[in-house]
Amino acid sequence: MRMKLHLIVSVIPVLWVQCIAFQGPRPSLPLFAGPPQPLLSSRRRAARSQILQRSTAVKEGGEVPSSPAAPAAKVPVPSPLSPPPPPPSASPRPQRNEVEIIRRFEQWAREKARVMFQSVSHGYFLDSNRGKPALSLAALQRCRGVKVNADVKAGEALIAVPIDAAIVATANGTLPEELSGWLNAPYWKEASLPVRLALKLLHEKEKGEASEWAEYVAFLPPVGSFPTPLHWSDDELQKLKLGRMIEMVKRQREGWRGLHEDLLQRGLKDASGGSLSWEDFAWALEIVSSRAFAGNFTQTSPLLLGALQLAWAIAVAFAIVQLYTSSGQADPPIPLIVAGGAAALLPGIASSALEGRRGADKGGSDLALVPVLDSVNHLTVSEAQFGYDGVKRAFTLTADKDQGPGDQVFLNVGEKSNDYWLQYGGFVERRNPSDDFTLDVIGWVKRQPSPPPDDRFRLLESTNMRRYLDSLQCLRNGLVPALEKAVTALWILVGATQAEIRFVVDWIRNANFRVVQGVSTATEIKAYETIEGAAQDMVARLDPTDKERKEADSLRGMARERHELALKYRDEKVTLLRDVVKRCRNEKRFFQRSLQNK
Repeated sequence: MRMKLHLIVSVIPVLWVQCIAFQGPRPSLPLFAGPPQPLLSSRRRAARSQILQRSTAVKEGGEVPSSPAAPAAKVPVPSPLSPPPPPPSASPRPQRNEVEIIRRFEQWAREKARVMFQSVSHGYFLDSNRGKPALSLAALQRCRGVKVNADVKAGEALIAVPIDAAIVATANGTLPEELSGWLNAPYWKEASLPVRLALKLLHEKEKGEASEWAEYVAFLPPVGSFPTPLHWSDDELQKLKLGRMIEMVKRQREGWRGLHEDLLQRGLKDASGGSLSWEDFAWALEIVSSRAFAGNFTQTSPLLLGALQLAWAIAVAFAIVQLYTSSGQADPPIPLIVAGGAAALLPGIASSALEGRRGADKGGSDLALVPVLDSVNHLTVSEAQFGYDGVKRAFTLTADKDQGPGDQVFLNVGEKSNDYWLQYGGFVERRNPSDDFTLDVIGWVKRQPSPPPDDRFRLLESTNMRRYLDSLQCLRNGLVPALEKAVTALWILVGATQAEIRFVVDWIRNANFRVVQGVSTATEIKAYETIEGAAQDMVARLDPTDKERKEADSLRGMARERHELALKYRDEKVTLLRDVVKRCRNEKRFFQRSLQNK
């Protein structure tokens, strides 16, 4: 009887703790994501860490939260189709009453969506990273963000968005009932997460004022307002001056156009009597690519998780009783039983609370558009904490530092290069610590008046060292992760003597080769001069001319914005490459001093 009483008493506080942990609305919708993000090697992570310590990077440009944050599901690229004709280059941005749109959106977010953001509101900035107020309509439309209204302290909650306020797509292949009259179930089952979320957004847009998210949809950038290269003419793309980037944009056009054709052919129901324009479809995919968050937010039912944790807590409490009685001791004290059961719950509760944060960092099976939170601009060096609270069933943002009225709020939604941000977000982050450049050293060497003989290139192939020169990755602050291997490969190309070259080849092919004769200092210097020359050549190609900078003054509307974006993109690459040139010169000086001291 006493044991039964102990068990009953132990269960009561366990039930109470479990109810507290899972109180709040049950999820009727999922959460957020963005475009695919490649995994970083340990070497590159170390290099990025060094950059973050030395960088004073700031960002410039529009609103791009995650995205697309961590990688969700990659958009499949079907067979290429001819890209849609870009809009006229001189077309102005769509004009809207921005002040009224924002007022209505914030009112909806507070009163209907129950979003908590008392200490912040939407604002406009001349420079979206420095918090300077905008003074013109053009600046208003280009630099919208989130600002602090009053003094806040580091660690203070800034934004909390209930999951019910988000538009979510999940990995569940079942066609949502509200879309069953519009889409075919087999198409939905095969569609990627970004496409599913884009279609859900388009469905809400089609409903107009009848949509629960009408104010949010109206608040989003309108169709035709994205300055991304997807909409640039061929002449505008050529201003980027980088064939690799231009090719990536063309593949994106072909892939997205193919997705649109597939939707028209297989996705839409004939009975729906409607169609979907390319402009609307591309708009929805760009909203998802630039604003969505990814994570695992709807996979585990809170009630099921609570039941499992409760069973575990009871088992722990029962084990404590059994341990005491089997050893011949008296029944354990009731506080000990209660403490054991409650302690068993803590790991599960903590895991539930952090589930969203892990998902937001690593990607997951849910993808969501999160009103208000997705208005916060990206900045790589920001340390503001954002994620999903599994206990409160809400997306949260916490301040990373003390801020005063008018300061802009930022969050870091992923370490991505300016290639990615320009292509999917339509902005260039100034001094982006995650920016990089792929340098074609081999191409530059072959273009020289007196290139090395062909047999040396064949040696590069046979030793598998050419790859380090075909695409040498360069990072900020002169960091080149594969610099030593690139220099070793260049010893083969620029070695002064055949004996030197044989030494290098044997050293590469046989890790146990005993060094009898090293590479000369002159060859070391020549190797760094080669990398320096390739980097300087790209600087000369990319560095905007005065004529190009003045050309912006003669352009208007979107044409001017695209032109300026192309020049900003090239400016950032030039800054990065100049750091590489400086690094090579420093290495050369080291070897030159050692040569003089001999």
